[in-house]
Amino acid sequence: MEKIRSKWGRDVWPEDVLFLDDIGGNLKTARSLGMRTIRVILGKTDDAVRELEKVTGLKLLEQEDAKPRL
Repeated sequence: MEKIRSKWGRDVWPEDVLFLDDIGGNLKTARSLGMRTIRVILGKTDDAVRELEKVTGLKLLEQEDAKPRL
């Protein structure tokens, strides 16, 4: 966290961080520090992005059933 705070500011707290990774040990460490985590599974990155959308409220993926605008 000190590296993060030195770059982004002292008011950054672990609960402000959403950590994405594919390695369980890294995610476990991040959770133990108080960070929220999302596991990214190889070949299923869309699932991780959908979870990220839920957490952030942002729309990041194109809708699969959306029709192209003309």
